[in-house]
Amino acid sequence: MPKTNPMRTLAIIASFVSLFLLTDCATLQPDASYADRYLLRAEYYQGGCFGRCPIYTLSIYDNGLMVFQGERFTEKEGTWQKLMPRAKFAELMADLEDAGFAEFPQVFPSNVADLSTKRMLYHRKTTGENFSTSWKESSTPKLENIASQMRTLAESADFKFVSEDLRAKRANPLGINKQVAKEELIIQLVRDVEPRAWVVKFNQLGLQYKSRVTPNNTYYLFEADPNRMPINEQLDMIRQDDEVLGAQTNKRVSPRN
Repeated sequence: MPKTNPMRTLAIIASFVSLFLLTDCATLQPDASYADRYLLRAEYYQGGCFGRCPIYTLSIYDNGLMVFQGERFTEKEGTWQKLMPRAKFAELMADLEDAGFAEFPQVFPSNVADLSTKRMLYHRKTTGENFSTSWKESSTPKLENIASQMRTLAESADFKFVSEDLRAKRANPLGINKQVAKEELIIQLVRDVEPRAWVVKFNQLGLQYKSRVTPNNTYYLFEADPNRMPINEQLDMIRQDDEVLGAQTNKRVSPRN
């Protein structure tokens, strides 16, 4: 007989127990308005790219509530909610347990700057451990399978509209890493490019214009948020822009390759 993974079995049992206790009674129907009171078990984020890549977050809670937050280039913009079937919830939690999150790096290496960043968070209820990882073009087959499941759930029908506004995003929803302070970037733009207009291209990164370095050149100071995307990845994206001559953290400016 094939061996049974005890952690997977525990994950399935815990998932079914949670759903039966919290969703059988109509008076306890989960609602996105109270999501901060629920235990977040998994979250999938898909970021922007140099095209029309959908930008959204799908959060899944211990009571089966799915909260979809569409930012741009998605058919569901704003906040939406839906209850996940019990069997599917248990299957997903078991797949997450099997994936091997403990061995994943925080960021998988990438050689392609302009691809969408994917981020997956997982809370192991049986031990209270939290895991997080992100990647672009490649990760592992099991992680890619989970990401595919999350995308299918995000694109499924029958989500209920909640609000045009996005719920206040917790940059650190599982308490995995402390909030990282913002950093300053010095970016050299092509002459006659207006920095306030140019920076709109990178709204998804939270990039903000601060000031001109000196009045007689095209070096500008910007503030970047590493909690949105690692700074080295942001610099890779910025350097690919046709209106950028060079970009670096506020130390020295290096030319674009």
